[in-house]
Amino acid sequence: ELIPVLESYHVNSDECNVEEFCKFVFNDIYELGNECLPINMVVIYTNLSDIKDIGIIEDYAYTLEHNHMVEIVVVVSR
Repeated sequence: ELIPVLESYHVNSDECNVEEFCKFVFNDIYELGNECLPINMVVIYTNLSDIKDIGIIEDYAYTLEHNHMVEIVVVVSR
């Protein structure tokens, strides 16, 4: 269930693949512009269990932090 006071996205795996989702998150944050960056924190929760898919998400999380777009990215998986 999404938290109504926070900007949240819910994506089913049949809507897009992991890379498409990560690119969406990256582009959504990038489009905020430099005056809004860096964002304090982004939490990505996934119920995916495939280690390769989780690795892709972790790579994008690192990219967001490395590019100073987000201070902290937390990736939570089951």
